[in-house]
Amino acid sequence: MNRILYLSSVPPFSPFTGHTYRTVGVLRWLVERAQVDVVFRGTEENLQGSFIPLARFGRLVAVPPANTVADFIRATAGRLPYHHAMRSSAAMKAAVHRCLSSQHYDLIWMNQTVHYPILEGESDLPPVVADQHAAERTAWDSMIRADPRWYVRLFVRWNKWRDMRYERSVYPRLAGVVAISQADLEDTQRDFHPRDVVCVPQGVDTGYYSSGIDGLGPLDTLLFSGTGVTRNVAAMKRLVHRIMPLVHQRLPAMRLLWIGNVDRSRHPFLRHSWIETSGFVPHSPPLFDEGAIYVAPFDMGEGMKTKIVEAMAMGKVIVATPVGVTGVDTAGLPFLKVCQTDQQFADAIFEFRQRKDLAALGLLARKHARARYEWDSVLAPLEPFLERCAGFAPRQVPQAMRTMT
Repeated sequence: MNRILYLSSVPPFSPFTGHTYRTVGVLRWLVERAQVDVVFRGTEENLQGSFIPLARFGRLVAVPPANTVADFIRATAGRLPYHHAMRSSAAMKAAVHRCLSSQHYDLIWMNQTVHYPILEGESDLPPVVADQHAAERTAWDSMIRADPRWYVRLFVRWNKWRDMRYERSVYPRLAGVVAISQADLEDTQRDFHPRDVVCVPQGVDTGYYSSGIDGLGPLDTLLFSGTGVTRNVAAMKRLVHRIMPLVHQRLPAMRLLWIGNVDRSRHPFLRHSWIETSGFVPHSPPLFDEGAIYVAPFDMGEGMKTKIVEAMAMGKVIVATPVGVTGVDTAGLPFLKVCQTDQQFADAIFEFRQRKDLAALGLLARKHARARYEWDSVLAPLEPFLERCAGFAPRQVPQAMRTMT
C-alpha cells in the first residue's frame, strides 16, 4: 500500500482531546507505512505544534469550517443526518475531488463515517475504510440517556433515526470498519453487517505519559482531566455535588485538580476553595504528578475513555463508574475500582487513600498500560486488516445516495 487519502472532520495533528489523541496515534502509524495526504476541517494554523513532523506527510489540505445559518438549517431539516451534513461542505467535497482527480490512492481512510457524502458521484474509488471512534447506536443512546439538556435529547432522538438509516446504506460500501472496543465491534456487526471489522482499542504513548517524580503524588488531591464539554461538566457536577460531601466526611482535606481547558468562571459549582482548574496546558503529564487517585464519575460516554489509559500510564489508581471505563477491560485490575453509587464511589476513594501499597499499585497500573495499550501493540491488527481491505474492488458512490435518507 503506497498512498492513502486521510479525511478528518477535525485537525488531526495534536492530541488535545480524546478524539484527536486517537487520530494522532493512528496517523503516526500510517505515515510510517505509506505516503499520506490529509484533507481536514480546519486552518493552516492547526498545523503548528503538530505531534507528527509535517515533512512525513504528502499533501496537507485545510478546509476552513465556515458554517452559515443556511448550513445549520440544511443540516437540521435536510435529508442527510445532521453531523454528515455539517462535515460535508461543498469546500470539503471540492478538495477531496481535486485529490482524487490528480493522484492515485490505494486507500481512503475516513476519520468517522460522517465524510461519506463527500464521495458521492466519485468514480473509480479506491477501498474506503472508516475509523468509528464510537459505534453509532452507542453514541446516540448515551446522549439520550444522560445529556442534562432536554432539547438535546429530543434532537438526538430524531437524528439517531436518520443517522442509523443513512449508515445502513454506507456500511455495505466500506471495505472495512475499525471499532474502538469489542462491544462496539459486536454492535456494529449486529446493526450494519459490515464486510470486515477489526477491534483497535485506544492506545497510549507511555513515553509521553510518564511521571516526572519517584513514587506517588500528593494523596489528598484527586485528579480529573478533559475539556469543558457537556459530559465532563456533568461528571464533575456529580463529583462535586454528590460524591465529595461523602468524601469530606472522612477526608476533609481532600482536594480536586481538573486538568484541561475548562473556563472556571462559567461553572459556579467549581468555585469551592478545594477545587483547582489548570486551564489549557500544551503538555499535561506534569500535572498528573499533583495527585495519586484519578476519578472518572461519568454517566455519559461512548467508544473508549482515553482518560483511563492515560491515568494508567501515569501510574495512578483509578475510581470510576461503569460508563467511566467504557471500552476498557477492567477484570482483575487491583488499581481500578468500578462503582455504581455515590456512596460506593466515596468509599473507594477512602479505601485507596488508606492503603499503604498505593505506590506499588501505581507501578502495576503503568506496567499494564505499557503491556496492553501501547500504540504499537493496539495498532498491530491494522496491518493484516488493511491488506484485506486493499483487495476490495473499487466502487462508484452513486449520486442517488443523496436521497437515501
